[in-house]
Amino acid sequence: MVEKYKMKSGIYLIINLINGMLYVGSAVNLNRRWIEHKAALNNDRHCNIHLQRAWVKYGGDAFQFTIVEMVEDVSKLIEIEQLWINASNCCDREIGYNLCSVAGSQLGFKWSKGHTEELKIAASNRMKGNQINKGRKFTEEHKRNISLGLKKLI
Repeated sequence: MVEKYKMKSGIYLIINLINGMLYVGSAVNLNRRWIEHKAALNNDRHCNIHLQRAWVKYGGDAFQFTIVEMVEDVSKLIEIEQLWINASNCCDREIGYNLCSVAGSQLGFKWSKGHTEELKIAASNRMKGNQINKGRKFTEEHKRNISLGLKKLI
């Protein structure tokens, strides 16, 4: 990333140079955002599974971070990002990697049926008072460690 963009805000694309697919995003600090993307992708922890799988398949050298529009007024970032999402059609699986059709939110994102069921089960378990450890016997040492850990949080 060029130093002159270090603290600049704007709209960017992450382009797969092999197949032309793209990801549209916005950032208050473009340089920091690219560093965050690369760190997550290199550690197999990116929140966008499609982009992550492509990164693993093609390698980091196959991707280019491109700034397409500088945005002076940060309050306009999401609005302008939405224009780029609409214009690029990057939510179409054959064109891009974006998961959400609405910039800055998860509106338009569709969970798979299997994942929806997993979320329901997890929520149900939480509603039951998180019964996962019910009946489990902790050693006195383990209880002390839990107590010490909780005291450090306070």
